[in-house]
Amino acid sequence: MQNSIKWSAPEYRQKERSMDWYWTWGIIAISIIVISLFLHSYIFALLVLVAAFALMTVTTKDSTVFEYEFNEKGLKAGKDFIAYESIESFWIKDGKDDDILLLKTNRFLSPILHIIIDGVDLNMLRDFLLKKIKEKELEETSSKRIMEFLGF
Repeated sequence: MQNSIKWSAPEYRQKERSMDWYWTWGIIAISIIVISLFLHSYIFALLVLVAAFALMTVTTKDSTVFEYEFNEKGLKAGKDFIAYESIESFWIKDGKDDDILLLKTNRFLSPILHIIIDGVDLNMLRDFLLKKIKEKELEETSSKRIMEFLGF
């Protein structure tokens, strides 16, 4: 009987973005800033400038690799810990590129966690989780699908 399941996986898969992608978002941001300044909405223009800078910074940084571990008490993801009592259900989804573990939690800001499964037998993981959490088909959130559509 196995007491824990461990694996390492990136927080997200880094996407290749062309210079056209950066130019497109830069032009959109500059256009919104110019219109905001024209309409005397200086705070909104500043907000868009900060958001555009953050967008460019985040999309160019490498993804963090996390150590995931399901043990007898819950999920340890890097330095964070989520107890089984906080996890309502799970679903293992076959993705295009990666298998994804979806966890529905009782967290307000991020109720569904997306975890890339890498180097773990899916049946073994499923059997392990069924002992602690109920399995229920989950879908990725709308915001996640929209962000993927926009290239994030």
